[in-house]
Amino acid sequence: MKWCIVTLLIFMMKAFPAMASMNTWGGNGNDILSAVSRAENGDFILFAQTNSTTGTNALSSRLYSGKKDGWMLRVTNEGEVISEALLSGEGINNTTILGGMDTSDGTHIIIIESSESEESPVAYTGYMVTHNAKTNGTRKEELLGLPHEVYVSEKGMLVVGAKEIDAYRSMVWCCMIARDGRICWEYCSPEEYGYEPNQMRVELGILREDHAILVMEQTKEDRVIQILRVLDENGRVLRDVCLQSQVYLYIRGGFPTQDGLMFYGYHVDELFEPHGFFCHVDMDGNLQFSKSLAETSVVRTACPSQKGGYYFAENHSERINLFHLDETGEIELLKSYDYDEPVECQSIFEEPDGEIVCMGTLRTDTSALNGVEDIFFLRYTDMYSIVSTESGFDMVETDRGIRGYAYVPALDDDYEIRINGEIITLMKE
Repeated sequence: MKWCIVTLLIFMMKAFPAMASMNTWGGNGNDILSAVSRAENGDFILFAQTNSTTGTNALSSRLYSGKKDGWMLRVTNEGEVISEALLSGEGINNTTILGGMDTSDGTHIIIIESSESEESPVAYTGYMVTHNAKTNGTRKEELLGLPHEVYVSEKGMLVVGAKEIDAYRSMVWCCMIARDGRICWEYCSPEEYGYEPNQMRVELGILREDHAILVMEQTKEDRVIQILRVLDENGRVLRDVCLQSQVYLYIRGGFPTQDGLMFYGYHVDELFEPHGFFCHVDMDGNLQFSKSLAETSVVRTACPSQKGGYYFAENHSERINLFHLDETGEIELLKSYDYDEPVECQSIFEEPDGEIVCMGTLRTDTSALNGVEDIFFLRYTDMYSIVSTESGFDMVETDRGIRGYAYVPALDDDYEIRINGEIITLMKE
């Protein structure tokens, strides 16, 4: 069978949403997305950092300090910016937002690392910042440790990092923060934090039911082992589980499943090239299945799928690949987005209607207002099919019932339509 490819312009009804559309936000400097959380009403809370001094295509009220500030945006699921705020000044300088969550009373609980003064930008301290969206007021509380990663769930927020023992030594540290901003418990490990033999470090934390799981690495004389440390609802250690894998995995994220944990990230081959991977382990650390991607890539974000399995976003230099992974480990490539500049997808969500939303950082000299790095928001919808033809116009419909009209030349009925922005490609076998 031969492929016949025809490019068409689609004319959509008013109720027909924009497909595979991208929004970018940023100024004349580096605007980098750190994390995204979901509000109760479905809005997205984007936590980022910026050193831009002028310009933005978000809201005109934004003020710039020219330093590295924390930047927070509230965005609808259609990519419309509702509000934004900068975190800077009053002891919050050279700020990096690691993550956060919203509360029912309209405030945001944000985890940041920030230098104590403008004169000492290297000495960072961890803070929990409470931001009132209505008054734009902030209140900060110093944390006992320096945060590295943040994991948010319905129960609250797990913050992992390191706590300083003295000028030369640290230990693994984490804390659990409830939705109302209370610090429920804190944990410090007996091992020193670091990369020397017998030292321990923490890569990320995951909340599963009433347990917190720390993904940790310990350096031995001849190798590095990965350990899952399980804590109870009060932050007490229940057990350590050694992660069983034939290759060393650079784990970049994970989430709980019904019978274990899903991890993703990358591993390196004999030429030290990174390859994205997915793996599922049970709570005893046994590997249920794993998949490695053939091309050079890194998987940085994933989410469960409503139809079963999981969605993953793979970063490959100037391309984003969206995959669906079923419960057995079989992979289906859904869509590839190619760009002329490096792009990195950092968060992925599935909407109630099945559409996929991706957010991340686009590195380009031409995005937004000529900034070096901007934040992007991308929506993706499944394949279209022809359902009827009237007066030379064809009705196209997705599997989820979204419809629109397109003019199609006289061809056989055996074809399908994919959307790429407002341009559709007609394919016939």
